Amino acid sequence: AVLRGEGISVVTGEELAGSDLEYLKTQFAEQIFPVLTPLAIDPAHPFPFIPNLGFTIAVQLTNKRDGKNLSALIPVPPQLKRFIRLPDTAAKSVRFIPLEHVIALFFNRLFPGHGVSGWGMFRLLRDSDVEVEEEAEDLVLLFESLLKRRRRGSVIHMKCSASMPEALRQFIAEHLDLDDSEIVIVENLMGLSDLSKLILPERPDLVFKPYIARFPERIRDHNGDCFAAIREKDLIVHHPFESFDSVVQFLRQAAADPDVVAI
Repeated sequence: AVLRGEGISVVTGEELAGSDLEYLKTQFAEQIFPVLTPLAIDPAHPFPFIPNLGFTIAVQLTNKRDGKNLSALIPVPPQLKRFIRLPDTAAKSVRFIPLEHVIALFFNRLFPGHGVSGWGMFRLLRDSDVEVEEEAEDLVLLFESLLKRRRRGSVIHMKCSASMPEALRQFIAEHLDLDDSEIVIVENLMGLSDLSKLILPERPDLVFKPYIARFPERIRDHNGDCFAAIREKDLIVHHPFESFDSVVQFLRQAAADPDVVAI
């Protein structure tokens, strides 16, 4: 509501005009459709590997010819922009539409001959903990192996959009061996960190003023000599209110001092 008051809004399919749909049709055909890989899930197609923190759209389908139900997944490629900016229709008015809603507008292109009875988005969190054996013969080889295994860690948490039908959600949870306590239903937008993409360079008035940390004055009084400042009196540097550059400067001065034996 606050963003809309400032002329920036995130819209969905119901708020689009005919000209918006034509624009998105071109964007989908040229930028999105070529990199999507829909995956059917049935006895002939096992449940695919879903990467850690990757966005995936789950779709419940019905074959229009024989009425059979089918589930499918659409992994959302990370290289695609999460929000697509729509053509401006009024002065000082900027509209964005989430990528998942653009894909949903063109399900018929991805699943011809099928009707969509429900869809939603989910995101997995995998166990990325790494246990290192200090007695290993080759630590480099061990870490290479652990890092490869890490991306395939067991799923410990799943976020689902509230729009996903419960049957579809349970279907995915069963394949991932998750119980209800490991599933979180998100009412609004998933992946709130992506909202940073809505920061517009032409609207600097909406951005918080950058905080500039102060540099310790006593070090300045000694012409940047950290050791002299400490020799006068113990020095406490309070982060983030005081700059970490003072610590870096102290280490550099110590590294260049021939009397320093160890750091």
